[in-house]
Amino acid sequence: PDGPLSSVPPGVLHDGSQWLAARYAITVAPSAAVHQRLLARGDSRRRTRLVVGVHDDRAPRIAAEAVEIATSLGDSGHRVQALMGPEATRSAVLAAMADAATIHVAAHGRFDRQQPHASGLRLADRWVTVTDLARLMLDTDLVTLSGCETGLGGAADRGGEAVGPALALLAAGARRVVASQWSVDDGITHEVMIRLHQAWSENGTSSDSAFDVASALSLVHHEMVERTPHPAHWGGFVLMGRN
Repeated sequence: PDGPLSSVPPGVLHDGSQWLAARYAITVAPSAAVHQRLLARGDSRRRTRLVVGVHDDRAPRIAAEAVEIATSLGDSGHRVQALMGPEATRSAVLAAMADAATIHVAAHGRFDRQQPHASGLRLADRWVTVTDLARLMLDTDLVTLSGCETGLGGAADRGGEAVGPALALLAAGARRVVASQWSVDDGITHEVMIRLHQAWSENGTSSDSAFDVASALSLVHHEMVERTPHPAHWGGFVLMGRN
């Protein structure tokens, strides 16, 4: 997608019968070149699952979301590193991200349309910006960002690529990023993220599985449509990168 369509999750389009998110497993690629590069990469050789949670009074469910996801991953036999609350500093999180196969960040996000490079994620001590994320060297299969507007991209940089948190993570080496295209509700985001991790863990964590992250997100969208039909509630999250 380009221009105004780049900020519209394809899943919230309607075919006259149902929302596309409930009918198709959808992946959005920033460009054909990026998609080709990501397809050529194998699965991550890392073993650690990183979970980050930084909550406040505006988003109190973030804490429970992070704890539940970390617990679920640990119960599945994965090695989990959890950075919660004051432990989730900029330096600690960036260092841990470089050694993680999957990353979940439950924290506030922001997108600055005037200064896209200043967009980012609110951690315990400061914001981590797009510039910080782009400097990482990741070997990561999946990053899930549950904050607001983390999937938006602004004006192109000197290399012609749009700028935003999710796009910076793809450039840094993540194969897939689940991010939001608008401000999201704390409670519904908690449900979406828990179910997304459950669905992928139960059905598609092996590289030879046909049930990929796109299929897991489609399943979650289908479930949410039954409970909260309007796409404003559930449709902001999109998978970017590769299937």
